[in-house]
Amino acid sequence: MRSTRRQRGGRVQVALVAVLVLAALAAGLTAGTLGAAPGGGTIDSQRAQIRAIEAEIISIDGQAQTAAAQAAAASGRLDQAERSLAANAKRLRAAKRDLEISRDRLSDRLVAIYREQPPTLVEVLLSADGLTSAVDAQSQLDRVGEQDQRVLESVRQSRARLARARAALAEERDAAARERAAAAARRATLEDLIGQRRAVLDRAQATLAQLVAAEERRRQAAALAAAQAAEEARLRAVAAPVASSGGGGSAPAPAAAAPSAPSTAPPVGGDAGNRLERIAQCESGGDPTAISPGGQYRGKYQFHPGTWASVGGSGDPAAAPEAEQDRRAAILLRTGGASHWPVCGA
Repeated sequence: MRSTRRQRGGRVQVALVAVLVLAALAAGLTAGTLGAAPGGGTIDSQRAQIRAIEAEIISIDGQAQTAAAQAAAASGRLDQAERSLAANAKRLRAAKRDLEISRDRLSDRLVAIYREQPPTLVEVLLSADGLTSAVDAQSQLDRVGEQDQRVLESVRQSRARLARARAALAEERDAAARERAAAAARRATLEDLIGQRRAVLDRAQATLAQLVAAEERRRQAAALAAAQAAEEARLRAVAAPVASSGGGGSAPAPAAAAPSAPSTAPPVGGDAGNRLERIAQCESGGDPTAISPGGQYRGKYQFHPGTWASVGGSGDPAAAPEAEQDRRAAILLRTGGASHWPVCGA
């Protein structure tokens, strides 16, 4: 009987150590992995940073769109200036031809005049009907000469105006080309900046995902630690009367016989059986020989050794027959509910 009490006391001590380890793990996750992001921020600050980067990208993208619109407008003005210059060049060529024609006509008329000897006054009077007709003929010749001069001068002025207009159009074309180049360069710079900020955003989102995953692991560890603490408290409550009963009385006999009773209990069925099946699938994939990475939880239902012993199990839960594991799990479900599986029993 003393040996049995010592064994139970040892199991309680082991369970308490396991609880302390789990609690330390949960505290370490909270203070270390989860308390701060790589940049020194929490999950909330990381999310705020992501929102700020997203807003910045939207703003830069709007500026890039504006630069693209400015470049398109400058391209339109440049095309219009090119068309205007082409039309101006065509008019200049026409004015040049008109000027050459006018000069040729005036030159021909002057040559014809100087080739002939100017008529004397007597010849003019004799060839004309009278002095009035002679004067009218001379006046007409003078008007023709003046008209030729006016045409020539008009063509010259038109050509000068076209030349000035061409210079203005060329200046406008050059200004539009410069504006288009500047807008295109600004757009390229902004798009490069957008690429850089999106890379920063991807890294921030990856960091947030790591923080969220670590927080979920911390919560699971905390839940397991709390459940284990509750289980160990129950075990201590069960072991306390045995420890205080002494070594010579007959009262502890029923306690020694109690663990053997569950071994003959029939498997649970109905809704409880379905629930146990779901718990087993969640805990171990239904594998009776499954062992947790730390070796602390074992078997189909991932029994802790202390919990396994509390329902009458002996030895390694992962080495027990599957039917026995099912019976022990059914006892645990009837006595304590699904709280012994804080995650998979939820």
